[in-house]
Amino acid sequence: MINNSCENKIDNRTAKEKFFSKDSLLTVLVVLAGAIIGLGYHYFFGINSGSNVFSSALIGGFIGFFILNRPCKSC
Repeated sequence: MINNSCENKIDNRTAKEKFFSKDSLLTVLVVLAGAIIGLGYHYFFGINSGSNVFSSALIGGFIGFFILNRPCKSC
């Protein structure tokens, strides 16, 4: 028997309530932390040719965002 623990839940909050919620603040903090880690990676391990500081920060932010907001938290 398959246990489907990844159910989509309907959120009835308004856009303002969603924007100023704890979840949104946590997402912003994790994206900023990922960007800082990306900058640190660029500083310590970055390749001199073809490497860009902004791309490292952007990739770090994306990784932080996708780790926090993965579709199924139990997976």
